[in-house]
Amino acid sequence: MRSCFLVLAALLLAACNSGERQRLQLEELERQNRADSLMLNDSLARDLADWFDRHGTPNEQMRAYYILGRTYADRGEAPQAIAAYNDAADKADTTAADCDYAKLSRVYAQKAEVFYYQLLPDNMVHEERQAMRYAQMAKDTMQYLYCYGMLAEGYDMKNMPDSALSILKEAYSLYKKVGECQLASALCCSMASICIQKKDFQLADKYLLEYESGSGFFDENGNIEYGREMYYFRKGLLCLETFKKDEAEYYFRKLLGTSESYNLKIAGFDGLQRYYSQYFNKDSLIKYDRLSDSICSIAHNEMEIQKTMQVQAMYDYTRNELIANEKSREASQLRYLLVIVISLVVILILLFVIIYIRHKAARQLLESQYRTVMEKLVQAQEDLLSLRSEQSISQRLLRQKEIDIKTLQENADQYRHKIKTLQGYALNERLQQASVTIRFQKYLKENPYQIPTWEDWKELKILVNHEIPSFYDTLNVDGNSLNEFEYDVCVLLRLQFSPVNIAKLKKCTPSYITQIRKSIYQKLFQKDGRAEELDDYILTLS
Repeated sequence: MRSCFLVLAALLLAACNSGERQRLQLEELERQNRADSLMLNDSLARDLADWFDRHGTPNEQMRAYYILGRTYADRGEAPQAIAAYNDAADKADTTAADCDYAKLSRVYAQKAEVFYYQLLPDNMVHEERQAMRYAQMAKDTMQYLYCYGMLAEGYDMKNMPDSALSILKEAYSLYKKVGECQLASALCCSMASICIQKKDFQLADKYLLEYESGSGFFDENGNIEYGREMYYFRKGLLCLETFKKDEAEYYFRKLLGTSESYNLKIAGFDGLQRYYSQYFNKDSLIKYDRLSDSICSIAHNEMEIQKTMQVQAMYDYTRNELIANEKSREASQLRYLLVIVISLVVILILLFVIIYIRHKAARQLLESQYRTVMEKLVQAQEDLLSLRSEQSISQRLLRQKEIDIKTLQENADQYRHKIKTLQGYALNERLQQASVTIRFQKYLKENPYQIPTWEDWKELKILVNHEIPSFYDTLNVDGNSLNEFEYDVCVLLRLQFSPVNIAKLKKCTPSYITQIRKSIYQKLFQKDGRAEELDDYILTLS
C-alpha cells in the first residue's frame, strides 16, 4: 500500500514538473467559461498567464490570457480585461500553420462585448470585424454569424438604424442558408424594434410573430425567458401604434411585473406614459410620469455609481502601471550594462569581419587561379574527345593529351583542397542552383527556345568538374571513351534535364537521344540496357 502511494506521488510530481497541472487548471477554467459560470479567481488566472508566458506555446499563451480577460470582465474590471485581451491577441502567432484562429476570434468578440457595455460603439464595431475575420479563417461559420449579428448592435448604438437593419437582414438570411432557423428567428426582435422606429409596423409585426414562434425563447404560456423582457416593451409599442389599446397596456404592465431592472422599469413606465398620453387619461398620465421620473432618478444615481466604480478601476489600473514603470526604471542600470556588453560583442564581430574579408580576398585569388586551370582542363578534355573521333590520329598524340589532362586534374585537385567552400547545400541542390544551370533552364522556357553557346557549354562542364571531380574519368575508362556529343548528354543527365529538353539543347530528336543513351550504357557496361538505366546510373555519380 505504501509503495503504491509513493508511486502515485511520484507520478503526480512528474506531472506537475512537466506543466500538466497548469494545463489541467487552464482546461478547467475554460470549461467554466464554456458553461458561462461566473469567474472571479483572478489570482489563479494571473498565475496561469504568467506560467504559460514562460513555458507555453503561442496558442496556450493566447488561451491563458483570454481566460484572464474573461475573469477581469466578470469582476467588472474593464481596463484590465481589455489589456488581457490585447495580450492574448499579441501572443497568437498568425503565421503558424496551427494558429488557433477560432480562439483568436473569441478574444476579439469578448473585447467587443466589453466595449459594448462601456458604450463605445466605434471600438465595438472594430473588434467585431476582427472577430469575424478570424472566424472566417477558422472556417467557424456559427461564430462568424454571431459576430455579424452583434455588429448590428454597434451600428444601432451609433444611431445608424438603416445599417443595423441591413446587417441583421443579411445575418438572418445566412442563418437560414445554413439551416439554423431558430437562430435566424432570434434576430427578429431586433429587426422589429428598428422597423417600429421607421414606422414600418406591418414588417415589425411580421418579425415579432416569427420571433414568438421560432426563437424558442417562450414557454407554453407565452412568457419570454429571463433576460429578454425588453420584448414586452417592443410588443407593447407595436400594439400601441396599431391601435390595439388593451394589448399595449397588458404588455407594458407585464414588463413592470417581471423584472427589477431599472432600465426595464423605465421602459415600462415610458410605455404607460405613451399609452395614457394617447388615450387622454390625465390622472394616470401624471401618475406614471411621476413614477417614471422617480425610476429615472434612481437609475441615474445607479449609473453615476457605476461610472465612479469604473473611474476607480481605471485609477487602480493606471496606478499599477506606474508601479510597473517604476520597477522598469530600476532595471535600467542593468540594461545599460547589457548595452555595454553588446557593444563589446559588436566590436569583436567587426574585427572578425575584417579578418574574414582579408581571408576572402586571398581565397578569391585562389579561386581565380583554380578557374583558369579548370578552363584549360575542360579544353583539353574536349580536344581529347575530338581527337578520338578522328581515326587517323596517332596513339602517341592521344596519350600525350591524356597525360596533359591528368596533369591539369592534379593541379585542379591542389587548388580545390586549398579553397574552403561552404557546404550549406547538398550536391544536387548546388548543381540545380548554379547560375549556368538556371541559364540553361531559362533557354528552354523562351519561345522559341535558345541554343547554348560554346561558352555556355564550357561553363557547364566546369561546374560538373568542380562539383564531381571524378565524373569525367568515370565515364571515360580505357577502351570505352565517349565522344563529345555523348559526354554532353551525360552532363545534362547529371543536371537532371529531361531527355526531351536534352534533345532541344543538342538540336536533335528525342528518339535520337534515347538511342545515344542506350549506346552509352552499352559502352560503359558492355551489355544492352534501357536508356532509363543509364539515367539512374548517371544520377548516382557524386
